[in-house]
This record gives sequence, structure tokens and C-alpha cells, in this order.
Amino acid sequence: ERLDAIAKRLSAEADSTNAEADKLLAELTAIRARARRLRKQVAQATSNADKIMHNEMEHLNAEDPPVNSTGSGAASVNQAVAASPVTSSLALDFNVEDLF
Repeated sequence: ERLDAIAKRLSAEADSTNAEADKLLAELTAIRARARRLRKQVAQATSNADKIMHNEMEHLNAEDPPVNSTGSGAASVNQAVAASPVTSSLALDFNVEDLF
């Protein structure tokens, strides 16, 4: 009788442990799925930022032809880049003079 009670208690503890393990496994699976979604979102955001930056640079080059490092155009390009919401939101330290 005493052994039966011990066996029942151990069986109940095992069932509880298995239920907790199943719950934790489900949580882990959900976390992994969310991590995959976030990685995809980061990759897409990075791609979008690259496209925006490329378009912004094409736009700037169309407005101001290439300049030398001392030309007055360099200052206007620097001002346009600094004022760009893309570059300011990415906190880029970019200067046209650095290219020459």
C-alpha cells in the first residue's frame, strides 16, 4: 500500500513535469518563430534602407554634378545629405570631402 502511494505520487510528479516541459517547448517554438520573423523584418528593413540611400544619392547626384573637394557644390551636397531624413535617421557621419 505504501509503495502504491509512492508510485502514484511519482506518477503525478512525472505528469506535471511532462506538462511543464510541453509548455516550455511550445514557448520555445513560439520564440523561435518570432525570431525568424524578426530576422526577416530586419533583412527587409536593411534592404529598404539601402534602396532609399541609393535613390537619395542618385537624386543628389542629379541635382549637383560631381564636384571636387573644394568646390561649392561639395558644401551643398553635404548639407543635403545631412538634412536627409534617411541619413539623419541612420545617424551617418558622411562628408563628401571624405570621398576625395
